[in-house]
Amino acid sequence: MRRMILARSIMDFYLSIPLAIRWIDGKLEYSPLIFEREESEIINYFIDQYRPDKIITIDCEESRDPILKALSLVPSIRDGAKGVVLVSRCLERSEGLWSERINAIFGSYIASLNNYALLWTDRKVDEPIIKAIEELGAEEVVLVGDVKVREKFPVRVKRLNPPDIFNPESYADFYERVGRNIDFSTLIFAFFTPLEGYTVLAPLLASINRAPFVLYGHHSDPSLLQKADFDLLDTLMRKWKPEYLLAVVTPYAITPEWIRNLYRLCTLSTNSSIKVSAGIITGLTVEDASLLVARRYALSVNLKEAIVYDSSSLLKDMLSIHGVHVHEAKVSNFKEGISDAHRLFELLKSTEAGIICINSHSNNDRMKFHDFSYMSPNPQAILDKKIDRPLPKRIPPSIVLHGGCHSARISGGIGAPRHSLALNFIRAGAISYIGTIMHNYPIPEARSRLYMMLYKFIVRKKSLGKILTEELNYELSHPSHERGETELPMFILIGDPKISPENISP
Repeated sequence: MRRMILARSIMDFYLSIPLAIRWIDGKLEYSPLIFEREESEIINYFIDQYRPDKIITIDCEESRDPILKALSLVPSIRDGAKGVVLVSRCLERSEGLWSERINAIFGSYIASLNNYALLWTDRKVDEPIIKAIEELGAEEVVLVGDVKVREKFPVRVKRLNPPDIFNPESYADFYERVGRNIDFSTLIFAFFTPLEGYTVLAPLLASINRAPFVLYGHHSDPSLLQKADFDLLDTLMRKWKPEYLLAVVTPYAITPEWIRNLYRLCTLSTNSSIKVSAGIITGLTVEDASLLVARRYALSVNLKEAIVYDSSSLLKDMLSIHGVHVHEAKVSNFKEGISDAHRLFELLKSTEAGIICINSHSNNDRMKFHDFSYMSPNPQAILDKKIDRPLPKRIPPSIVLHGGCHSARISGGIGAPRHSLALNFIRAGAISYIGTIMHNYPIPEARSRLYMMLYKFIVRKKSLGKILTEELNYELSHPSHERGETELPMFILIGDPKISPENISP
């Protein structure tokens, strides 16, 4: 049965993670889990694409008795569980909100790895909880945080508390105690405050990848990686030496300086070459970010069909030679009141292309494209000439590569994230997006980078993270005079860096 789960609040999402994930003989069974504060068009679009047999809404936090509501849901959703993880439910006005929310985060992760159910409880476990444990047929109860049980409990009890999130040694000890074949080739990290919604995706991604995750947050501004945070992440990166890094973060954090810090972490040493392939998990909203994860694991991508928007036929010819059917929206001069961007948008709406490659100037301030001959600092002048159109609200599940200046700029001097071309592509339906945050990136140079990335992905079957890392290292070793040696090659990947042609479909 194909099912999907909608969680209405942060605590509902943590409760839902063990319901969405089940490991059987080392293989993952995943039900798309989406953060849904209210019904939206983009969530309905995903439902139309995925066609679930059953939609389960978890809205315990909105009920009069959240613990009782959660207890009533779990037995009907999970048919038996060998174990139960008990976490004290935290209230947003609680004095212990920080520690209680951390307990919920790591409790959901422990439950998911073990195929256990996650139950909320008061700090002292009462009879309804004990009855639910017995009905589930649980053989073990794991206590997380300050939960207390009576001395003679009907099943085996153990305690597994979360790490001290500011102490790298505490993380190492925690994952050693968790066991369960943790895969250290992938590392997830997320900015944390108790009310930060994007954090919910860290334990979800860690559970899907059976990977460790790390929280940072010594300060109130996620756009900064202060020394304590950087040292924590750097210590664990050097210890575990992952191949892949997923950074879960609000879009307001993604400034050029934050990205420089991210790539510095990925060098693993003083050497300037990047060793770890990084992807950023974000969205205009938490709902968008959760849909980005859901699409990646639930929807198929048509790699036999592509859209190319460029003034040269080089990219189109390479893809065609290797068996990809290409729809071309060739950049030309403005004619007849219809822009080339409009032709591109029509293709996005009318095809099922799984590859979208764009090499053009981008007007990031208005999340639009426009032609070479009508560059203007005045967005209204562009609108008056009727040469651009809004980005379509729906596009096929696709991998987008964009070589234009600021094509992946999100925060930091270019306008609010809502104007970001990258985030609006993610909202419309993309499963990943590669673009640049640089201000001055020559079109021919961008074409060369796009050509090599597409070739390595389509022909050599490499992951998006690996192809991006190789191109970044090439640019680091071949500085451009036009760009200047002081500016890092700022291509970034929004999405899972492990995506490859061999794992793109469920």
